[in-house]
Amino acid sequence: VSPGLGISPGVSRGDLPTSETGEYPVVLTIDSINVVDGGFNYDCSKDTVVVEPDNGAKLSIGRCDALGTINSINVDDGGSGFKDDPNIYIQSASGYNVKLVPTFKTIKVVEDIAPTQIIQVIDCVGKF
Repeated sequence: VSPGLGISPGVSRGDLPTSETGEYPVVLTIDSINVVDGGFNYDCSKDTVVVEPDNGAKLSIGRCDALGTINSINVDDGGSGFKDDPNIYIQSASGYNVKLVPTFKTIKVVEDIAPTQIIQVIDCVGKF
């Protein structure tokens, strides 16, 4: 687990997986950004990606076309501890109308670390 995951000693964590409950502690990190609408008139050499709350996440503009439409966003650091979708937008003097949606991945908490925010996942396979 990397230092960018918001790990803090002394913070309580959930129980480790058990065969009885199927629960295990995880933290959410941004895996990728879906560009639903690339907008237009962005200056991709100057504009920046803003994540609120950032939870340590750092994003940057990947590719733009000649009209300033954003085609991709790079996830430089996925941050950690998200419980809701963050507000993600492009800070720009000229561009507008971009719509960005994050995709998260889960990172299972290892026994000897304690993240700042844990989500309990319940594995319901075979339990209906």
